[in-house]
Amino acid sequence: MRSLLIIFAYATLVFSFDNKCSYRRTAAILKRSTYDFSVRLLDRVSQETNEHFVYSPLSTWLQLASLAEGATNYTLNEIWSITRHHRRYCLKEKWKQIINKMDADLETVYKRKSVLVIDKLLNVKKSFIKNVEKLKSLKVLLYNFNNEIGAADGVNNYIEEATDGEITDVVYPDDFDSTLALMVGAVYYSNAWKMAFNPVYTQLQPFHTREYSDNVNMMKQIGYYNITEIPVINSTVLEIPCQDDRVSMLFFLPKSQSAVDLFYSLRKIHLITIKRLFKNNGPKLVNVELPRFNITTDIDSIPELIHDMGAKRLFHPKRAEFKGISDYPVYTSLMAQVVYIEVTEHGVKGEALAENMVLDDKPIDFIVNKPFAFMLVDKVTDLILFAGAYSVPSVF
Repeated sequence: MRSLLIIFAYATLVFSFDNKCSYRRTAAILKRSTYDFSVRLLDRVSQETNEHFVYSPLSTWLQLASLAEGATNYTLNEIWSITRHHRRYCLKEKWKQIINKMDADLETVYKRKSVLVIDKLLNVKKSFIKNVEKLKSLKVLLYNFNNEIGAADGVNNYIEEATDGEITDVVYPDDFDSTLALMVGAVYYSNAWKMAFNPVYTQLQPFHTREYSDNVNMMKQIGYYNITEIPVINSTVLEIPCQDDRVSMLFFLPKSQSAVDLFYSLRKIHLITIKRLFKNNGPKLVNVELPRFNITTDIDSIPELIHDMGAKRLFHPKRAEFKGISDYPVYTSLMAQVVYIEVTEHGVKGEALAENMVLDDKPIDFIVNKPFAFMLVDKVTDLILFAGAYSVPSVF
C-alpha cells in the first residue's frame, strides 16, 4: 500500500509540473507579456516618430529577455518588470521553442535577426552564449572593439546576409567607440495578400492629415473581410489576410484625423478581444481603399524608450549587473532596430473580386484617406510581428 501511495504522489507531482510548463500555459503567458510590452513601447515610438513608422516590438522584447539570461539582482528585476517574461526555466525553454517554430514556419516571408555584439576581450561566458542562442533568431557576435571598422563590417555583413540583402549598414564604426556591448535588430517582411488588389483600379487620390493633404496611390478592392468598430479605441479595425492565412494585417482607422493616442488606447484591450468581435460579427462585404506604401524605420533611441519604461540599469556603466555574461563590468550602450515593410496590390492569385462579384448588399466603406495604424499578427501564436502608423502621404 505504501508503494502505491508513493507512486501516486510521484505521478501527481510530475503531472502538476508538466501542466505548469505546458504549451498552452506558456503561450498564454507569452501572448500577454509581449502584447502589454508592445503597446507600451509602440506608444512611445509613435510619439518619437510623429506617427509615421514601422517597428517590431517583439524583437526588442526578445532582446531584453535574452539579456536577462545574463542579468542579476536589480538589473534582472528591472528587465523583468517591463518584459514580464516568466523566470521558470522550463517555461523559458518552451517559449523559445514556440518562437523558433514560428520563425521557421514564416521563413520565406519574414526575416527577423538580432545580434548581441560584445567586446571579445571581456571573456564572455560560454553558458550565456549557449542559453541565448537557443533562440535561433539571435546571435552573439564577439569582436575586438579596438578594431571599430572590422567590428562594424562584421555586424553589417551578418545582418545583410540574414535578411537576403534587404537591410544593410545597420551600425557604423563610431558605434563601437567607448562601448562594451550593443544590440542591433533587423526585420524584413514581404508577403502576398490572400486576395490581391487589382492594380487597374489603383489611382491617385488625396490623403488628409491634420496639417495638409497630398496624393497617394490608393488601392481598391471589394470583398468579404472581418471588420468591427471598437469604441474603446475610437477606431474601426479591418483584417486583411495574407496568402497562407497564417498571418494577417490589421488596419486601425481612427475616427479622428490622427492616430496619436491609438497605441496608448490599445492598453485597454487585447488581440483576443478583436478576434472575438470578428468571430461574433462574421465577414462583411467591404469596399476597401488603402494607400500603397512602403516604410523603412531606423530607430537608435531604444535605450531612452526602454529607460522611460523603467529598465535603467542595463544602460548604466556603473550600475549594470551582468555577472551572467562576464566577470568584467558589462553594460549595453546601444540598442537599434531597422525595419522595412512594403504594402502593394500583389496577391497570390492576382485577380480582383470586384470584377466578378455579385453584390447583393451595399458594401461597408473602409476608406483609408487619413492617418492610420497597422499590425502584422501571427494568428497561430497571436504575436505582433510588427506594427506601425502612416501619416506622411507620398506616391509609391
